[in-house]
Amino acid sequence: MDRMLVEFVEKIEELAGPAPTIVVDGQEFHTRQLRPVMAPQVEPVKVNTLTGLVDLLKAKVEEFEPGGSLVHVENFDSVKVITRESDGWQRRDCLVHATLKNHGEGFHFGQKYGAEAFNIALQTLFVDRPTRAELLRLVGNLKSAELRTAEDDGVSQIATLRAGVHLAGEEKIPNPVSLCPWRTFREITQPESLFVFRLHGGDDGLPSCSLLEADGGKWKLDAIQAVAKWLDTELRAAQLTIPVIA
Repeated sequence: MDRMLVEFVEKIEELAGPAPTIVVDGQEFHTRQLRPVMAPQVEPVKVNTLTGLVDLLKAKVEEFEPGGSLVHVENFDSVKVITRESDGWQRRDCLVHATLKNHGEGFHFGQKYGAEAFNIALQTLFVDRPTRAELLRLVGNLKSAELRTAEDDGVSQIATLRAGVHLAGEEKIPNPVSLCPWRTFREITQPESLFVFRLHGGDDGLPSCSLLEADGGKWKLDAIQAVAKWLDTELRAAQLTIPVIA
């Protein structure tokens, strides 16, 4: 019965219309439940590059003034320009938000790729480096080969390949391999990290390939530091004294 009475009273209050407000220490409150009336916050300007973020800061538009803002590198794919001063509710406005576009469309680590798909992925999703060229050579030989046997000591593999009845040979699979996938903002040098390359035999005998991350996510920390360093250099060159926090 008590619960029904409470609900009855709440319904009456709801039908009574908007609650009046009072001001306490300069802050406005609802008289019912004393919910604060939050002031609207600035809608951030959204960009997809670090260059766009720096260009906005150079323009010194309104709140973008150097003395009133700082740059926060949130992650390898997100950078915000926020106000230094918080409002009465300890909130800081986000003035600019740079996010890496389509970063989720990269290489799928741990997933098996057919030789042809793996070859294409290496060429389109990784920075050109000598180790990438070596993997491309190896995978190019696997493309039309059939995997017969493989010796595996947990670190390296030795695969015996046979194409038709005319060609047979052994290839030692390098491990770990150092590669630079495209994973963060394009303005910076992509962080280099280690990967375990694995060769798998399929039901049809044709080989498939996979790459597994082997740096424990350290590349994300390297990317954050690289983004912060790039931004700091660019802002100093523009004679803007805006702190960069990573």
